[in-house]
Amino acid sequence: MDLYLLKFPYRRMLDPLAKSLSWVDPDHVSYAATLVAMGTALCLINAAGHHWLLLVGIVTIFLRMTLNTIDGVMAIARGKKTLVGEVVNALPDRYSDVFLMLGFVFSPLCDQTLAIIAMVTVWLVSYTGMLGKAVGVSWQHQGPLGKVERLITVMVFMLLQYLFGSLTLFGITYSYLSWAMVVFIVLGQFAVMKRLGGQLREILIREWPASAERAAVAGKVLIVYDSATGNTRAIAEKIAEACGGTAVRVDDAPAAPDHSLIVLCSPNIRGRCTPKLKCYVDKLAGETREYALAITYGAPLWGYPTAVLAAWRLKQELKGRCRGVFVCKGYHAKYKTYAGHPDEKEKTDALVFGMELGRELARRTHG
Repeated sequence: MDLYLLKFPYRRMLDPLAKSLSWVDPDHVSYAATLVAMGTALCLINAAGHHWLLLVGIVTIFLRMTLNTIDGVMAIARGKKTLVGEVVNALPDRYSDVFLMLGFVFSPLCDQTLAIIAMVTVWLVSYTGMLGKAVGVSWQHQGPLGKVERLITVMVFMLLQYLFGSLTLFGITYSYLSWAMVVFIVLGQFAVMKRLGGQLREILIREWPASAERAAVAGKVLIVYDSATGNTRAIAEKIAEACGGTAVRVDDAPAAPDHSLIVLCSPNIRGRCTPKLKCYVDKLAGETREYALAITYGAPLWGYPTAVLAAWRLKQELKGRCRGVFVCKGYHAKYKTYAGHPDEKEKTDALVFGMELGRELARRTHG
């Protein structure tokens, strides 16, 4: 789970404080967070001669996190959540990041080259996240180096620096602050790729319905599902929506479909598909050349591995080529687990799965 999600329960904890500070302009709180970040930078720069400043720096980072959270709470409480407010909230955050990273760059306790590379990496992570807004999709927060993760990492490594000083790994000895920069550099690249992938995914979802590829495969995909509680039907309908196909219950499915691709969707029943879908698969075994599978599961712990097993067993029985397998959670009526699933994210994942099937089919068709 991304640590960014921890911001929301913490935000609820700060509600009483936000209400007591209703007389304060939330924009001023954003500016105060930037001043606190400058204080953290000064602690880093002067910590070589005064190690206790590392502990002060940890406190200032926690204070910044609190101020960054509470300004949003206050803005919502005062009905001041506006586009201007978003800018005022975001820009001081970027300045705060700059001040913090400059603290590492000029700290005698940190390798300057690593700190400069890490600072550029942090900028790229932030820029990639905000780029979504520029191209008309959502602000991206995915990846292992969002603001919350960044600040928690800094606090941990500042404490390690205070306690131990340095660490040798793979024959390389760095201070803990320098190792923090290595972590930033490595995880930052993953975060950039994750956020870029999120943007491309949203763009694909928006552009796909009007694309030539979707028009080319419309009506060529048959989605056959069996569903007891509606979980698998919801996934089947999303796949059908994506690729312009037809979703039908297994009871109503044609015995000899002439579609270019068949998607078989079933709940996981102890590592197997449902009996009805199994009967249908037996009829198709010698006929299906192109197919894909979607399996939903509701049991905890063993649900996912047995769902994968159910898909594997179906592939052993079907002739032809499997073009993809989709697996996701679904509410289990007996165990009462995974209530609310498949959720919106999983339905969107099913939509993307259907788009990918459609794009691949379009490429094969027009080769």
